[in-house]
Amino acid sequence: MHDASRLVPPTGTVTRELILDGDAAIQWIGSLGWEVAPLSSRFQLVADLIRTDTFAIGRIWHTPAAFSFTATSSAPNSMFHAVVGIEGTQTVTSDAAQVQLSPGQMHVQSFNEPLGITAHEPAARLLFVSKWTDLRDAEGHAPLPKSGLFGSSNAHKEIFTSAAHSALNSLTAVDGAGFHRVRAGLDHLFAGVLADDVPARATRSRRAGSSGTGRSSPGVTTSLLRRASQRIEASASDVTFDAGRLARDLGVSTASLYRAYEDTNLTPASQLRRVRTRLARDLLEAPGEFGDVDTQDLKRIAAAAGFGSVRAMRRALDGLSDSESEAQSDISAGESGIARI
Repeated sequence: MHDASRLVPPTGTVTRELILDGDAAIQWIGSLGWEVAPLSSRFQLVADLIRTDTFAIGRIWHTPAAFSFTATSSAPNSMFHAVVGIEGTQTVTSDAAQVQLSPGQMHVQSFNEPLGITAHEPAARLLFVSKWTDLRDAEGHAPLPKSGLFGSSNAHKEIFTSAAHSALNSLTAVDGAGFHRVRAGLDHLFAGVLADDVPARATRSRRAGSSGTGRSSPGVTTSLLRRASQRIEASASDVTFDAGRLARDLGVSTASLYRAYEDTNLTPASQLRRVRTRLARDLLEAPGEFGDVDTQDLKRIAAAAGFGSVRAMRRALDGLSDSESEAQSDISAGESGIARI
């Protein structure tokens, strides 16, 4: 049984690979200002967090649950939330709207407004909290606040989220000499996210020689999806293979690759995860191959399926999304050469 009182994260701390369940998990979430109502018999979470008084980046995976946040009266009006979907479909509710947050999408709103996040399946997300006034563009100007849902095709968002994940995975320390530069760098990258796009933009600006919306034609998009699926099938077992390398292998920009997936309810990263999950299941269920697997067997299976660790494989196996599986079938339907996952 966890003593959750010892796990309350004070400001100015770094927490990595925190694994909690039951009341301890609920109390830890509560210490961050959130209330949680589990939607399954056993509530579990895995979290990483870097936190100061007016800045935080966090990553959380959890079983089905409904989260709600209400800022205290002392919360600065200049702060904001940014929530980026990693796995699973999540419903984000604010005073302004209720939206479905899919992997790769981001929702932004002011910190002093109520925020709710509900997931009826295991889900994971990245959270970023900072101050509008700390954001600066290349010329040193603070960008105008923008709130709402940002799509997965925002090129700067991928750069920002990659940097946030790197900070959470590294040995970053809040009291280290270079942390203020890390913090300023993340704020600067997020300013690029706001400058790159507007919330929920349906079309892109017209370019010379284009046909109206600036989006690829259906034939080009279908061809790119087919090639992406084939490349993912061929390379999924390589643990170094990711969405960035997929784009390079296909000779397209990462933004173009993500745009091709906009109507599928998938992202390249989530499709790759689905393939790796299938590979892991096939290996685990192979008759006579491993039998009663031990720790070393699990490590070999994880590596053979393209996962960086047994923990990552287990989270993928536990977090399979039905909606993403159905979306993958939609991509594959009627297309020879597209793998059915």
